[in-house]
Amino acid sequence: MGRTRIVAAAIVVALAAAAYTAWWLHAAGALRDGIDAWVRDHRAQGWHVELENVNVRGFPLRLQAVASRFAIGRDLPA
Repeated sequence: MGRTRIVAAAIVVALAAAAYTAWWLHAAGALRDGIDAWVRDHRAQGWHVELENVNVRGFPLRLQAVASRFAIGRDLPA
């Protein structure tokens, strides 16, 4: 009975780790999609937005978006 419980506990831990990893990957994709939408929306409003090499990282304990270059500006009204 003891060995069965250990195997069952290992399976539960493995499933929990897999579920968390799947959630994190989904959240990272949603963060990336949100950044893309923000850039698209601001460009549509007349902003000049430059964003290069955006990477989402931080697994397993955080979500962090890092870009190698970010610049935003707007033409002054005449």
